[in-house]
Amino acid sequence: MAATAIMPRYDQVLVNIPHVEMKRFKAIMKALDYELVQRNELDEAIEEVESGNVIHCSSLEELKSAIG
Repeated sequence: MAATAIMPRYDQVLVNIPHVEMKRFKAIMKALDYELVQRNELDEAIEEVESGNVIHCSSLEELKSAIG
């Protein structure tokens, strides 16, 4: 009988923290041995484009008709 390693399943959680509490939050995450990944607006925008949530319009009239 062979031993099987079970890989843990991870969930991604988005948390909005007030800037003044960020240092404390980072310390808590480090103490719990969790990885903290900060994303900026550019990262979020690139993700939106890659997921196809962006429309391309060549004129203002085309944009007006696209949004309703």
